[in-house]
Amino acid sequence: MMTMKQFLFCVSFFGLLICFSSCSNTEDAVLEKQNSQQTLEKVQEVEIQELITFIEMLNANQVQTRGRFWDRIKLFFIGDAWGWGYGMEYTSSSMGGLISAIVFSVVFATFSDSLPSQWWRLNSDWKVYNSPLRDYEIIGNNHNKAIYDLITTDNSIANGTFSNDYLYNSTNKKLKSYGYGYEMSLLEKSRLMLMMDNLKTCTTMEQFRTLMQRECPQRMSEFELVENYVDGLINKNDKATVRSYTKQVYAQIDASSLTASAISRLKTMIAVAENSKFLWLEIE
Repeated sequence: MMTMKQFLFCVSFFGLLICFSSCSNTEDAVLEKQNSQQTLEKVQEVEIQELITFIEMLNANQVQTRGRFWDRIKLFFIGDAWGWGYGMEYTSSSMGGLISAIVFSVVFATFSDSLPSQWWRLNSDWKVYNSPLRDYEIIGNNHNKAIYDLITTDNSIANGTFSNDYLYNSTNKKLKSYGYGYEMSLLEKSRLMLMMDNLKTCTTMEQFRTLMQRECPQRMSEFELVENYVDGLINKNDKATVRSYTKQVYAQIDASSLTASAISRLKTMIAVAENSKFLWLEIE
């Protein structure tokens, strides 16, 4: 007959076996999840590179005729789009993305030594979508609307005499008047304030690219895709041609096997850049 001591030993032994088995299963599950995530990331990266190749093919026969103004204002279009991607990365909120996109745009417009404000004007006919329906269309529309309203009604923003905090608060208030309700946390806001200081030192695409590589290394392939899209806007001056070009890119993105969140990010960044194209005009 088993003694009490032997019984307790057996119970403890089997308990240890169950514990080891459970730990092993947990470790296996964690490892499997990590492997699945890595596989997904590799597949997504391949998909994005294929999309980049597709856009490069669309742009291949394009004769570039724009000069210095395009090279400089390209920073605006890409800054607006990447600003959305940056905002979504750190807030996961449409309003957070919009605040960042607008702030990036205004900082580049008012602080860029390479493109001072006397080189550009705002286009009063800034609407790309007269009746925006999809989320990314609405966001692109509100991006232009907010910038136009802020710069045409606030001299301190138009003249670049604002503080970072003032620009943030003005943008936040403007978007809330459109019906947005998100409030950045203190950490998110502080990070954006620091980013605004860094943006003021960027006068070239190379400098901006280096900054974004540091801030959002995991998004650089998506940012590269958007930059290639913007390069395709170079000689497309009328809205119908731009719309046709954008729809081709959207269709290819929709046909990919990217995740829903990646598709949403890419299409919204493109929508912001497309709208930005018709917001900023060169002063002849």
